[in-house]
Amino acid sequence: MKKIFSLLAIAILTILPAKAQVDAPAGVPVGEVAPEIALPTLKNGAVDNNTITTLNSMKGKYVVVDFWASWCGDCRRETPALIELYKEYNPKGVEFLGVSFDDNAEKFQACVEKFQIPWTQVSELKKWKETEINKAYKISWIPSFYLIDPEGKVAFFGVEAAQLKEKLESLF
Repeated sequence: MKKIFSLLAIAILTILPAKAQVDAPAGVPVGEVAPEIALPTLKNGAVDNNTITTLNSMKGKYVVVDFWASWCGDCRRETPALIELYKEYNPKGVEFLGVSFDDNAEKFQACVEKFQIPWTQVSELKKWKETEINKAYKISWIPSFYLIDPEGKVAFFGVEAAQLKEKLESLF
């Protein structure tokens, strides 16, 4: 009986912190201007420091920003649903931008290829908590999805593709 209570206690303590992270609020509240993203672009199997992709260059359109990493199980689990959203909403003018927290270009590239992710990918190639983009967006869980409106303001934040889908359906 003592073992059962110990296992139950461990299970509860393991689940609660993860749930608290998922419910953590976004660092940039809805309605505020989204911080600029200006990062090197994944190109031909490497992050090209000479090719910088910016969020500002996408102004005038809705932009889904996907914060993720190849080593993140939840990110890989959400990727197929996000690809379906891309297929549905990119033809309607919604841009997608992947911001990877990978610090290994080969693993980053391999994951993009494995899932055949079609949208632009950028990265600082640094550990998540050491990146400047994390400081700007204060990401506490990945994947994290932001929807930026045509004026450059945050229209949505969530951690599940299903939540993002609901928001996109309400707009289009």
